[in-house]
Amino acid sequence: MPKQDDGGPAFPITWDEVNESGNRYPVVFNGMTLRDYFAAQALIGLHASHNATSDPDVAARRAYGMADAMLAARQA
Repeated sequence: MPKQDDGGPAFPITWDEVNESGNRYPVVFNGMTLRDYFAAQALIGLHASHNATSDPDVAARRAYGMADAMLAARQA
């Protein structure tokens, strides 16, 4: 099965740390993926809709379906 396209990190942060020897090295914190961010935003809209579902599994599937569609649209 191919790996799900997650869009990469949504809010990556990079900074320099200095170790005891005084050497600098980059530290990267990727945070959530773009797919997770899109799904979270879609979930907000789904719950605000008059067609909202009370089933959390259905809501999650719909939100990630919308996120996957947004990621596909970015590739088009």
